[in-house]
This record gives sequence, structure tokens and C-alpha cells, in this order.
Amino acid sequence: MIKDQQTMRENKKKACKISKKNKLPITRTHTFRFLRNILQ
Repeated sequence: MIKDQQTMRENKKKACKISKKNKLPITRTHTFRFLRNILQ
């Protein structure tokens, strides 16, 4: 049980890192589009 909980925590951390990495470029592109629309 203890080992399972440890692996679960590690997987959660990995998932968080992956989601953060995926979210950053998406928000960047969104802000770029938003700024482009304002400038046009």
C-alpha cells in the first residue's frame, strides 16, 4: 500500500509537470492572437 501511494504521488507530480508544460505554450499563442487582434 505504501509503495502504491508513493508511485501515485510521483505520477501526479509528473502529470502536473506535463500539464504545466502543455499549458504554457497554449496560453502564449492565445495572448499572441489576442494582441494581434487588438493591433489590427
